[in-house]
Amino acid sequence: MIKLVNGNVCTELKVSPKNWETNKSSVKKNWFIYYRIYNAGAKNGRLIILKGMNHLHGFDDRVSKTKELIDAELKRLKNEAVNNQAVSDGRNDLQILTASTSFNDAITIAKERLHVAECTKSDIKVIVNMVCFASAKLEFSQIPISAINRKHIKQILQQINETRGDSPHRFNRIRSYLMIIFNELIEYDVIENNPIVGISKRKTIHRFRSIPPIDTRKKINNFLKENYYRFWLFMEIFFHSGSRISELINVKAKDVNLCEQNFRVIVKKGKQYKEVNKSIKNIALKYWLEALQNANAEDYVFSKGLFPGPTCIKSYQITKRWYRLVKKKLKINYDFYSLKHLNLDQTAELIDLKHASALASHSSDEITRKHYTINEARRQDERLKKLSNEFSG
Repeated sequence: MIKLVNGNVCTELKVSPKNWETNKSSVKKNWFIYYRIYNAGAKNGRLIILKGMNHLHGFDDRVSKTKELIDAELKRLKNEAVNNQAVSDGRNDLQILTASTSFNDAITIAKERLHVAECTKSDIKVIVNMVCFASAKLEFSQIPISAINRKHIKQILQQINETRGDSPHRFNRIRSYLMIIFNELIEYDVIENNPIVGISKRKTIHRFRSIPPIDTRKKINNFLKENYYRFWLFMEIFFHSGSRISELINVKAKDVNLCEQNFRVIVKKGKQYKEVNKSIKNIALKYWLEALQNANAEDYVFSKGLFPGPTCIKSYQITKRWYRLVKKKLKINYDFYSLKHLNLDQTAELIDLKHASALASHSSDEITRKHYTINEARRQDERLKKLSNEFSG
């Protein structure tokens, strides 16, 4: 047995097939290294299986690679015992980031250490699961993270593409999140270079999010106001706020200044988080007054049941409500975020693009124009048509 930290132990590392070091062993079959790790005092251990040699079809090359993997894993286990840097992944198993940590383990650990918004972390979790599944199919999952290069990532992306269908948008999302994860791994000194650098984004068609017409909006409004009043109240405040769901559900009563007609949010986007004051429109003031009734200063304005309370709810609870109540019950196929797009487009029309951008706390007017104000190009075109400048005038 090999002693690890905290009284944990593991068995000696073995290889299947048993005769892997003799010429009788076939390289046409899959080989693997295996051992068991036991938590302190536990009778049942967890089986660990390592691969990463089966892409080699020469006998000597595969033996050499297997020995290399065993040495790397033993070194990793030794570093765990010496450095005592174990991190729990929720199962009380040892998780340590070193150069010899397997690819799947490394990106799984790294994603948990990222300092990003909760909604971003949730998206990254989905992507990491997708990547881990593809890497396992390609037998890359147990390759030491330090040995992963652009070639492996390109094959993983292709595997996902073949399994799930061609999607440039998904390709770019995976690429973007893996870039973040590998940058995190660089900071832990387990890799020297980011293998995502040099993998180009795929060209995509930017499509505007469709927004519900007036008759559909009236139907939604009447149905929610009559049957699901607190959700209707949240919808009204969200619509007028220019905020993201994740920002609004984190607003506490103390963050709202009804006299000044503004509320404070933390915008968690980009490399730096920032605190901003967002305006409360005159038309929305009555909704905020109602939402804040009986709220203590430290209460979240929209807690359980969308009433003030001490617990911060999750963003997905809002989108799930919308899906269940609007998309399924009313058979109306518009996303909840289409309300934000609608509000910003209306603001750009009634005032201008600059004010719409300020309402959304965007870093530039171009972001608002490109992604939200779907009719801005048409309005610009109409203004150009009305110009009356003459060549000789």
